[in-house]
Amino acid sequence: MMRVTYLGHSGFLLEMEDALLLFDYYQGSLPEMDPEKTLFVFVSHVHYDHYNPDILKLRRQRQNIWYLFSDDVPMPDISTKEKAQQYIGLDMDAERAAKEKFLKTTVPAWLEKAKANGRLAQK
Repeated sequence: MMRVTYLGHSGFLLEMEDALLLFDYYQGSLPEMDPEKTLFVFVSHVHYDHYNPDILKLRRQRQNIWYLFSDDVPMPDISTKEKAQQYIGLDMDAERAAKEKFLKTTVPAWLEKAKANGRLAQK
């Protein structure tokens, strides 16, 4: 099976049995994509109507993604974890705050519920 979706100008999404191939996407919304399939993002050249740097933010939504760029596409400086997080727009202060809240509220509630249901192993 192969499904081809035209995304405008030179943009296409090819959906195959085990992979998704995204070509020259630069604007508009993407169709829903199977999160289990590996996504390969191709950029033919740096012109604005073939490349939008925002496609790098797709990594926030999926782990199984690969980028294949023409050699004229500038690569972001992601030489450190902090630079990579900043580049893709992760707000690390918000992430830390959410983690702190989770650990202070959700985890203790789970533990209490497990304890009340006799599902918590005691030492």
